[in-house]
Amino acid sequence: MTSENQSVNQSTILAKRFSKMTHDHKTRNDRWVNEKNNFGTSSDPMVNTSFYRERILTRGELEALYVQDWLAKRVVNIPADDATRNWISLTSGDDNTKAEAVKKEMDRLNIQAKVHESIVLSRLHGGSLLVLGAFDGQETDMELNNIRSVEFVEPVDRWQTHPQRYYADETKMNYGQPETYLVHRVQVRGTLTAIVHESRTIRFEGHYLPPLEKLRNLGWNISVLQNFYEELKRFGSTHQTVGAIIQDFVTKKVQIKGLRELLSNVEGEQQLMARFATLAYGMSVHNLAVFGDDEQFEKMGTPLTGLDKVMTHFVDIVSAASEIPKARLFHNQSGILGGDAGESDLRVHYDNISSYQETKLRPHIKRIVDVIAESLGYGEDEVGFEFNPLWQLSELDEAKSRKEISESDINYINAGVVEPEEVALSRFSGEGINLADMIIDVDKRKRFLEALSKVEPDLDEGEPDDDEEEVEMAGQENNDSLPEKRAYENKSQFVIRGMKDETMIAKYPNDKERHDACLSQWEKQ
Repeated sequence: MTSENQSVNQSTILAKRFSKMTHDHKTRNDRWVNEKNNFGTSSDPMVNTSFYRERILTRGELEALYVQDWLAKRVVNIPADDATRNWISLTSGDDNTKAEAVKKEMDRLNIQAKVHESIVLSRLHGGSLLVLGAFDGQETDMELNNIRSVEFVEPVDRWQTHPQRYYADETKMNYGQPETYLVHRVQVRGTLTAIVHESRTIRFEGHYLPPLEKLRNLGWNISVLQNFYEELKRFGSTHQTVGAIIQDFVTKKVQIKGLRELLSNVEGEQQLMARFATLAYGMSVHNLAVFGDDEQFEKMGTPLTGLDKVMTHFVDIVSAASEIPKARLFHNQSGILGGDAGESDLRVHYDNISSYQETKLRPHIKRIVDVIAESLGYGEDEVGFEFNPLWQLSELDEAKSRKEISESDINYINAGVVEPEEVALSRFSGEGINLADMIIDVDKRKRFLEALSKVEPDLDEGEPDDDEEEVEMAGQENNDSLPEKRAYENKSQFVIRGMKDETMIAKYPNDKERHDACLSQWEKQ
């Protein structure tokens, strides 16, 4: 035998030994293995456990869940409710006429409810379109231009609309996206079908899908109930099982002497059933049962120990899967079933909703506002908007906040940082009280600084330092009348100095009269 054949035979023998060894020991080199109890071997259930791809829920199943399962409906509705509940505030600069006109038109078109419905449809079905019934004198398959009026807005789910044509220019950002949609508007008398250009629609998306998965789903995202479905099924099954246990909570036990003999013939069985019927009638109608000397009656209860913990566990899982705090999902702030999510969890939830408003919802509402503004003859961005705060303070917290802010405003006025008129306009010029923003006349301050830079200093006395200003403003100088206003002080500083001046106090004991006199002298000078 040649050396080459010996080498081949030796390699074959080594390979067989290695194969037998790995087969006998059932080992792998990329995990922990215990041959004594088969941990990590092919007999370990975890080794043979893999992820199974669930099927996609159909339209009928999604709508059945929404209509018939209260928890599924709340999971779909709550983010839509929270995102549109406090709605928006429109602004148009100093002149609020344009904003009021756009708001009136949005109210006529019921935009708030339509946006809410679009979000609900997108969360339920994975996507929706808000069709803008804007009239511009062109066919609906043409790009929207020169809007004359907006007649209607109509939300449709992803099943009622299908991409009809796609953008084909590879150099454009919208390459591969739908250019026109085939839209079906279902009505009682039939279905209206039209080809609609994408500029006449606003697309709302459901839960995110990776690109390839999105292509498999005909270009749409997925329903929020898809990931939530298994946990929803477990929660419903557990809830139903607990209900069945409650129904059988009390079992009645009757001991009758000679039971076997009674059951041995038809006549005895009939007597037994008649006796049971009499007992049931007495306990249900009269809450009374009569027993003989040879009969015994006993109620046996089903133990419910641990059921509350089981339900609480499933409530936690459902809340985590839906990404909605228990206090919001189950309408319970302190009970065991709903859990005590606390203020922090609710704040996180509302922060998430606020993030959704800014990243996803703002472009949609801006498009609606711009379309309506153009139909009224206004230019782009002439009317803006802001989302109203989601988190509402209690009456006590709001009172404390107002007190703190008013004290800060007084300190700013006394220090000459702002003028009383600016505070009044900032806090009370709109509907209600504004506790957030301070409106400052920046242009007036710039003009003052420019004028101050042109004033030549008094070489004899020099500019007063900070200490001298404080003494003078405190009214510690006894002048016969108010001095000339100084270049370095604004109206508020002048009035404060005059209000504390002893001569002015003696001449005008009434604070209002003294304040008016100071203002009048400021204007004269």
